[in-house]
Parts: sequence; C-alpha cells; structure tokens
Amino acid sequence: MTTTVPLPVQAEYRPSRPVRYMLGGAVVGLIAAILITFVMALVDGQAQGMSAGSCVLYGCVLTVLLSQMAGFSGMAVGAGVGALAGGIAHLVHDRSRAR
Repeated sequence: MTTTVPLPVQAEYRPSRPVRYMLGGAVVGLIAAILITFVMALVDGQAQGMSAGSCVLYGCVLTVLLSQMAGFSGMAVGAGVGALAGGIAHLVHDRSRAR
C-alpha cells in the first residue's frame, strides 16, 4: 500500500520567466532594504559618537528591531519596487531579444 499521492503538475515545474524576474527583483529589493536599514543605523551611531564596536552592535540590534512589524512595511515596499523592476527588466529583455 502506497501513501503517496500523484502531483497534479510535473515535478520539474518552473515558474514562468516573468514570475522568476519579479521574484528575483523582490528578493533584491528586500535585501537592499535590510542593508540600507543597517547602514543608516551605523551612520546614526557614528553621529551619536559611539565607538566602532558599539556602532556595529547598535546597527545589528536596530536592524533586527526594524525588520519586525514596525519596519516590515518599508521592506515590503522595497520588495514591491524590486518586483516591479524585475518585471520591467523582463519586458525590456524580451523586447531586445525579439529584435
């Protein structure tokens, strides 16, 4: 007796090219938002006169705190802008390939 259920799609299923571009752009946008948050926290710590170690620790803690629900909306916007940029890159890439 088998306990597996056949999949409704092939196991080698890959999302379409526009979806891959948009997901890639969203990931890049999210990572950029997190990095920008960290760098801004470092600059803020430097402006407050913290030492290098304290500045890095402050940047890490602030990035973790802001990446929770309070700063999630900004990171979601970054992911959305990245997805939009990925979709536009896909359109430009397809048009240039069609010529």
